[in-house]
Amino acid sequence: WQEAIEAMQIAQQKSRRQLHLLLLGDGPMYEKLKNVALPNVHVLGFQPNVRDYFMASDMGLLPSRFSGESFPLVLIECLLSGRPAIASDLGEIRNILTDPETGRQAGLIFSLKDGGIPVAELAELMSRCVRDGALYRELCDAVPLAGSRVDITRVARQYGEVYAEVISGRR
Repeated sequence: WQEAIEAMQIAQQKSRRQLHLLLLGDGPMYEKLKNVALPNVHVLGFQPNVRDYFMASDMGLLPSRFSGESFPLVLIECLLSGRPAIASDLGEIRNILTDPETGRQAGLIFSLKDGGIPVAELAELMSRCVRDGALYRELCDAVPLAGSRVDITRVARQYGEVYAEVISGRR
């Protein structure tokens, strides 16, 4: 969360726009920040309705260091809420955000630097989305397809098909 806050503050200066960062979830960083007043940073704690927050936002943000991000629920919720995201290039995140046929992306992806979040690069990506309306619309236009690929109904059906093939001996 600390890197996200720093990046948002830099992006706000670069874009000369008023940005807001909504931080959802609990844990050690929530406990550390819940009583700290930071301009335009809203530390909201655990929320059972994260899609409502994504729908009220312009983008999602997943600056993760966890290399095993195979099916990050926060990213899935973001896409299913109709919003693009900026996320670390870890695990399956690139595959989730990128259409394999067209290469169109439903978000922007950055790589970790020495295992950490590159705050300046993240800030630049955030700022680009604010300043470049065409880029933002392009990302938004790619969201429905990316969201359809991770919809739980479709994923469950695909798993069922694989299991049926294995059980029948066709695989």
